[in-house]
Amino acid sequence: MSTYNQNAGYGKHSQAVPFTGGGQVYVVARSAAATRDIVEQMFGGDPDGRLRYYATINAALAQTVASRGDVVYVCPNHTETVTAIGGITQSIAGTSVIGLGVGENRPMITFSTATGASWLVSGDNCSVKNIVGVAGVNALSNPFNITGGNPTIDIEWQDASATVEA
Repeated sequence: MSTYNQNAGYGKHSQAVPFTGGGQVYVVARSAAATRDIVEQMFGGDPDGRLRYYATINAALAQTVASRGDVVYVCPNHTETVTAIGGITQSIAGTSVIGLGVGENRPMITFSTATGASWLVSGDNCSVKNIVGVAGVNALSNPFNITGGNPTIDIEWQDASATVEA
């Protein structure tokens, strides 16, 4: 049985779910994601036409507003490859990036090509949760580079092999 929500219609959730405390919700998933149609319908855009569904974490983070409590949800099985210093940059204060999924279905970020490839968290009061980082190049030096104050970082790290390590 499909539920009806006055603000969103049948089978959809309102902006209050999940609760963000006033911030906007943004969703990240590749165009080939198995559930893309459902997710895109739920988070396709606001009444003002502003999209909230993105193919990359950086694209979603670029839409956030400082200290509003914006949350970027990264869909299960999402993958990205970071090849440069600050390849993903979380510089807006008070933003959260939360990976969805459990075990091998969590979002996976591979740091590759350059030993300095990194996710830079330079905004204050930012969080990164339930993301899997993977060394894609040997001698990776600082894949999660945290320079902002009061961060919350809850990730899993995996080395690609015994010869490709951070």
